[in-house]
Amino acid sequence: MGKIKKILAWVDDKVCIELNEGSTEDIIHIQGATWRVELSESEYRELVAAVLCAGMELRWRKGISTSADLAS
Repeated sequence: MGKIKKILAWVDDKVCIELNEGSTEDIIHIQGATWRVELSESEYRELVAAVLCAGMELRWRKGISTSADLAS
C-alpha cells in the first residue's frame, strides 16, 4: 500500500476517491466502508470517459437536454 498523495473527492460522505503513491506509478483508489477498487491513472481516465459517455448517451436516448445543449 502506498502513501496517500491527495484526496480527490468525497461522494455523500460514503465514497472516497484518492490518489496514492505507488511503487512505479500513482494509483487511484475508489473506496467505501467495505470495498475498494484500485486503478492505475490510465484505467481511471478510461473509466471516467466511459461513465461520461454513458451519461450523455442515456440523456440522448431519454431526450433530456443539458445546459451544454442549451448553450449551442
